[in-house]
Amino acid sequence: MKTVFEGRTAAQVWEESIHELLRMYAAGEVERIPTEHNDTSIELTGVLLKVENVMGRHKSSLYHDPKFLEGYKNQLLDQKKRGAVYTRITALDKKSDINQEDAVVESLKENWFSRRAVINISDPYCDIGSSYPPCVCTMQFLIRNGKLQLSTFFRSNDAWKLALPDMIAFMQYQKQIAKRLDISASTYTQFVGSYHIYDRDIMAAKTAFELKAAYEK
Repeated sequence: MKTVFEGRTAAQVWEESIHELLRMYAAGEVERIPTEHNDTSIELTGVLLKVENVMGRHKSSLYHDPKFLEGYKNQLLDQKKRGAVYTRITALDKKSDINQEDAVVESLKENWFSRRAVINISDPYCDIGSSYPPCVCTMQFLIRNGKLQLSTFFRSNDAWKLALPDMIAFMQYQKQIAKRLDISASTYTQFVGSYHIYDRDIMAAKTAFELKAAYEK
């Protein structure tokens, strides 16, 4: 069962992962499982999505509206909009004055080789009883070969609708941190515990990929 998807662009990596998940479903290699929101989904576990060159030119996937991608990125990371994820990056909760972003930057400036440049998104005080805890749990920044790598860990990722927007948003954030460090960004890796397509989206995904395959012929 393939769970590692690598490529030069986020769109390439994402499209390959969706194609493989749909192929395995058609072959009976994955099955529908229930979710905590009274829905069902098909799922891969322990998935790795890796973009080899964050600084390269990235074309958009045919399956996402560019306006949606931009709006989603801003919702997560725009300081003015104060999306839930960015709020947790800059201050874990209302009682804390910890700015994890600044701490990461200072840590890497002091020791470029540090393995401690980690941002925790998950907050047990808020998330254990929440119906909608953040999907992303942690982020780790590493400087290797003079460039900034970013690895994120997602407990869960809506593969059809949100995996690619998440990749694009966090790659943009990676470039923001690289700029603060006055270096370039290199690879982006997204680890996902549960990589799934909801039952309600399976047909739309199959139809979209079948149309693309017919068009490419």
